[in-house]
Amino acid sequence: MGVRTPRQIGPYTVERRIGTGASAIVVEAKHRLLDRRVAIKFRSREEADDDEAVHAERFRHGAALQAALDHPHVAKVFEYLESPTWQALVLEHLAGGSISDLIREHRGTLPLEMTLEIGIRAAEGLANATLGRRPRPYWF
Repeated sequence: MGVRTPRQIGPYTVERRIGTGASAIVVEAKHRLLDRRVAIKFRSREEADDDEAVHAERFRHGAALQAALDHPHVAKVFEYLESPTWQALVLEHLAGGSISDLIREHRGTLPLEMTLEIGIRAAEGLANATLGRRPRPYWF
């Protein structure tokens, strides 16, 4: 993804990029006034294609879904920001790095206990996200 890392996102000063995904980057930033450290999922609209409206709505919808979650293994949403050239989801900053960082630190293989702990926490967060929703078969 060719999105450049912005220096400012709304009232936040970006300190570093911490992740890159298919449609967005994640940066570590700090609120200029409140001195609160956050993670921001940032999506640029500068490389927009014919489906830009669809991509923008998916990002908004994902932000709303995550904001509705309340679980210790899911980052809390603080706010959603949008401009004509970008969208941003401001999240609780969770210290400790990424799973990719852990795998690199352990030279490609995580200990079984650590792998199980990560899987259990992820499953608990996912269960919280799907609780009360009836799973549908993929063909619906």
